[in-house]
Amino acid sequence: MPQEIPPSDTAVEATPQPLKILLLAAEVVPFAKTGGLADVTGSLPPAIRALGHDIRVAMPRYGRIRPARFGLQRLPGRVAVPLDHRRETAELMYTTLANQTPIYFIESARYFDREGIYMYPDDAERFIFFCRGALEGVRQLGWQPDVIHCHDWQTALVPNWLKTLLCARSLLLPDGQCVYHPLAWRFGASLADVCSRSPALLSMNSQPVRMAPAMDRWWTSWRVALHMPT
Repeated sequence: MPQEIPPSDTAVEATPQPLKILLLAAEVVPFAKTGGLADVTGSLPPAIRALGHDIRVAMPRYGRIRPARFGLQRLPGRVAVPLDHRRETAELMYTTLANQTPIYFIESARYFDREGIYMYPDDAERFIFFCRGALEGVRQLGWQPDVIHCHDWQTALVPNWLKTLLCARSLLLPDGQCVYHPLAWRFGASLADVCSRSPALLSMNSQPVRMAPAMDRWWTSWRVALHMPT
């Protein structure tokens, strides 16, 4: 059974009501980058953690992410990942970003042991696997977030899952919220493929995409971390 990573003791200022935040992204600096998304997902979590929140990141471990180079450690045990009418398995690795911010890596030779990040025919299935693997992984760790922060099309199904397919799983703490970035729905061709991939898995053909509003505490912390005007 994987063990929970101890919380950081490096917060610069305690907050009255710190949040547990899970950030999901397909790319994070310095591990994998194709554009500005990776810059945000690599720098925002340490800034939020410095405000006193327990924020943790999850991303795939692509073949180009060498464990020895980045100091990745393997967590014991395996994670069962439901995919339609079958189950795959994932393994978890972790290291830290700045400010001792934990980042978990979802590992699967079948889906991610490739040098590239995107542009594969099975991208839809790969990122469905990543999202389910990340959610099941943190649940197996015994860590339950207040907020799940999803980035870009690769993670855009998670808000819908939490309202439909996984609504009875208690993946979020009571009154928890799921936030999607970018706030406008910018779906690419790959997400269209995801949405039609498996109605039994996605519960999306007959269910509207529903997102809970961002929590005021989360939005305030984000603006502070990015030095945005309130």
